[in-house]
Order: sequence, then C-alpha cells, then structure tokens
Amino acid sequence: MADQGLIVKPNVLWNQIEHQAKRWEGTYEALRCKALESSCVNTDHTGWPMLELGRKNWQAFVLSTDDLTTIAPTFGFGYTDYV
Repeated sequence: MADQGLIVKPNVLWNQIEHQAKRWEGTYEALRCKALESSCVNTDHTGWPMLELGRKNWQAFVLSTDDLTTIAPTFGFGYTDYV
C-alpha cells in the first residue's frame, strides 16, 4: 500500500480487524452451532508458527460438513473452547 501512497500504521489495521471480528461474531457462532448439529462433522486442527517467535504456537480448528466449513484460529491447544 505504501508503494501507492497509502501509509497505514499497523495498529489501525488491527483495530479494523477487531471491529469486524466483533461485528461478525454472532454469525460465526450460529454457523459453528449449525455445523455441530450436523449428523456428520469432519474435524481438523493444524499448527502453524508465529512468525515473531518461530514456534508452532497457533492452531486452526476446522469443523466441516456437507454444507459449511468453519475455521477458528486459537493460541495453543485450547480446542475445548472451540468444540
């Protein structure tokens, strides 16, 4: 963006992401509940490194049905909060 003359500080982007996360939280929760009500649910969790630390500390927990897929990134192994 800076190449095109738009200079944005990182905290501005984080504020926007946080605002959108709060706005869509209810929709996401409804989709997650719908996935858990399905008669057949596929699950997966995959780790990836935090670039600042170079360790695999983050996890992406996925619920998938024939109709939808939800992905929840979490720190560490807190999957019980997700499912």
